[in-house]
Amino acid sequence: MSTLNNRKPLTPGTLINGYRIINLLGAGSFGLTYSVSHNQSAILVLKEFFPDGVVYRDKNNKLKCFEGDEATRIFNLGSELFVSEAKNIASISHPNIMEVREFFFLNNTNYLVSAFTDGQSLDKILKTGNQFREWQLNKVCLGIIQGLGFCHDVKIIHCDLKPSNIIIKNDFSPVIIDFGASVRLRNGSTGNSEMYTEGYSAPERLSSNSLIGSASDVYSIGAVFFKLIAGRNIELARHRLLKDDQKEIRSALANASSPACQWLRLFTENALYIDPKERPQLDRKFLLLAQKELQLSLVHRVEPSEQKNSKRLPFQSPPITQKSERSGFEKSILLIITGFILLGLALIP
Repeated sequence: MSTLNNRKPLTPGTLINGYRIINLLGAGSFGLTYSVSHNQSAILVLKEFFPDGVVYRDKNNKLKCFEGDEATRIFNLGSELFVSEAKNIASISHPNIMEVREFFFLNNTNYLVSAFTDGQSLDKILKTGNQFREWQLNKVCLGIIQGLGFCHDVKIIHCDLKPSNIIIKNDFSPVIIDFGASVRLRNGSTGNSEMYTEGYSAPERLSSNSLIGSASDVYSIGAVFFKLIAGRNIELARHRLLKDDQKEIRSALANASSPACQWLRLFTENALYIDPKERPQLDRKFLLLAQKELQLSLVHRVEPSEQKNSKRLPFQSPPITQKSERSGFEKSILLIITGFILLGLALIP
């Protein structure tokens, strides 16, 4: 997360195209994010394109480039990416993808309005050191897979998936945000994007003229899941290119104390292959499999202590039983009846 530096944010109460600024939520390298209200409705999020060190805000709230051709070039290029992000997300409607309400041009810059997601970034949650329970982990991971799978189905590649770009809601369902580096594939299955985050980007992203596809996103998913399961970051891609560490990854996942099921560990291992062709594809058939496996790992889970003394197969659910508590009066009646029966049996010659 970047800082404001010399950037002047919009003050609370300022009206921007009908949206009233409540407060500043955050400052990134390419823009400022605010909470806003609109016609006294629910709180929304307003993202303002305001690249650090390139432009400044005048007294009329208009952005102006600093002197020099380089500042103008960076601003224009960034503005194109910002609009591209807005168009890409606006074409998507999925519960695990941020919802865009509107985007517009004002004050010499671009704005994007999205729904407010009440939750915390996965990055902040991981920094607490708290571990997810199995059902929570499955819900987080399945949502990420389904969200990006839907994006890939409509030819959109996120290109910068990482924990800080994933919001975990109060019910543990994830929402993927920040599509600033995303690309829409037009012809073929690959495209170009120069924006990525080292540590979560695929090895093929390191080349300046590389073509990226859905497999690059899958690697990023693997890097996020590896941190969730193993508790640490995967080794940087530029280091992994120099050696074959797939066995080390398999061992780290297998020995991790995480509640992650076997299927999730195996998926993570396969998602982190150096060769993009060896990684799984998030097509519709795979999404159905992921949903089935991650749900079954909870419904059909048997505790080790239970499994040791049980004749049920490991994938069978324990039988559901109902218990009822009898009142003291009922217990007394039962004792009296039992006593009469025993007495009668004793009197029989």
